[in-house]
Amino acid sequence: MAAVVLALLGGCTSADHVTKGSTPDRVLHGLRSCLDLIDAGFALQASTPCLHTQLGTLAGISRAALIQALGPAQWCYGLPLSSPGKDGDCTAVHNPAWDFVAHGRPFTGSGMDLVCVADGSVRCKRLIWSSSPH
Repeated sequence: MAAVVLALLGGCTSADHVTKGSTPDRVLHGLRSCLDLIDAGFALQASTPCLHTQLGTLAGISRAALIQALGPAQWCYGLPLSSPGKDGDCTAVHNPAWDFVAHGRPFTGSGMDLVCVADGSVRCKRLIWSSSPH
């Protein structure tokens, strides 16, 4: 078990996925590693490197590719806030988001969500970190 946790921590805390020269695959791997850590029951600290990942390299990524890499979205940002459909994506008028605090499990308070700002497109025009309450 300790080896698994160390492997997950390595992917989540590795500085190489937060540098400007990061590839989309490297950034996605680092983000997925952090979600795996949350799913394993570990809380991420505000200083965890993946929460400060430079997201510019993911601009233009398809929503489908993001869902394939990170799993189904937990939230659909828009009015009203909603849940994704069976395919893990949101309707065209909503922006899919991944919860980096409780990863879709019930949580009250401010979260740290990764939001795909798609503006009705099948691609994320940009990705942002949001700390809006759920």
